[in-house]
Amino acid sequence: MKKFLYCAAVVALAAACTQEDDLLNNAPSSQAQGQGLTFEATLANNNVGTKGELYEDNKTYPFFWYAEQDRINVFGLNLTAVTTGYGSNSTSKGIATQTSGTWDVTTNQPASYKATQSQGQGRFTAASDADMLELQTIEATDDAAAINSKTATIVATYGGVKASAVASKLTPQGAVVPGELESLELTTDGSNANQDVDRPNQVDAPMWSVSSASRDDNYSSVGEKVNLELTRPFPVLRFTTTGVDKFAKDFGALKSVVLETKQKDATDPTQWVAGSDLAYATGKKYTVIGTQTGFETNWAETSDANKVTVNIASAEDWSDANSVYMTVAPVDRSELTDGEVLVVTYNFENITFTLDGTKKDAKDFEKLVSKSNWSAFTANGLPNAVTKIIPLDINNYNYLVVNQSGSDKTLIINKGKVADVFNATKDKVVWGETSNYLL
Repeated sequence: MKKFLYCAAVVALAAACTQEDDLLNNAPSSQAQGQGLTFEATLANNNVGTKGELYEDNKTYPFFWYAEQDRINVFGLNLTAVTTGYGSNSTSKGIATQTSGTWDVTTNQPASYKATQSQGQGRFTAASDADMLELQTIEATDDAAAINSKTATIVATYGGVKASAVASKLTPQGAVVPGELESLELTTDGSNANQDVDRPNQVDAPMWSVSSASRDDNYSSVGEKVNLELTRPFPVLRFTTTGVDKFAKDFGALKSVVLETKQKDATDPTQWVAGSDLAYATGKKYTVIGTQTGFETNWAETSDANKVTVNIASAEDWSDANSVYMTVAPVDRSELTDGEVLVVTYNFENITFTLDGTKKDAKDFEKLVSKSNWSAFTANGLPNAVTKIIPLDINNYNYLVVNQSGSDKTLIINKGKVADVFNATKDKVVWGETSNYLL
């Protein structure tokens, strides 16, 4: 007889610091099937994950995991590498040791766990037999100290971060407090300057979790419930559109969204310069638990640090029901009296829209200004904030010109007058020779 571990991954996915969305309470429960330690990832307040799809539903952000694509890395104290039966973890992947609370996460590699089903409830098993872990056996005769020494502390990471420094809290007697950390440092595995996603609504956002687990019977380790409290260290922005549906075939697929920050030059207010850094570089340390949290110094990309791009591979026509999610570095605007301008470019297959409030002739709807800090937490302190950027509204444009990449162009009169598209003698269409159209 064997039991199977199912773990709850808790991600209180809330909305922006300036626009907060309440989450509905909906935590499904079912068993995951597999050998060795198995994780079942759900939300406390909704079905949410990491890299699958996010979408807005009644002011919540339900999530969809993808089998084989979504993976987490696991390190743990007091775990056992499975080397018999189905397991062949002879290199002790995922096994951490500690000295005076400080973990060794460099001697062994993390264990890799993969999503096994494509659905809203993430279920994870070892990515291979060589990654298999289990909990330690607790005997009926074990006293409290022995049970404590056999209780696992698990650190899980997802996406472009890895656990690089971990320290457990200690009791006055010097014993590890299971599931509680004194400090946790992550290191970026890649830059966020260019984020590639397969489809709309997909979010490529790093996450981390700390939890504890113990076995309370004499069966295999997969009988206990482990709680993975997944948290994003970095802010996530949400980009949407209004009025695109009626032009979906004309615009084609949305290929990328580009965000830049700009500020007025301190010495010459008539000039615009690069704004807050959004793009972090590879190999930069970020402390999520400790006396001082945040990035180490010199963490930003060396060029265009104020710009981040999300590239979308999907060839499907865009829909207003879709969103683009972008991970950015935290931004502190507390000392920016006037805030800073957000320049957002939407590159469709057949047309490009740029909302740039720094242009001399910028219209009001093109002026996006933010005075708010961007954090992974809401104003109420809830983790995993989603900050909503003002939508691209096609209704703001009188005229549209599509098929820009080819020799043929199509002029769409959205709200303008037919007479205004001709020249003074009314014998020729003006193709962008005035500022009437979006080209």
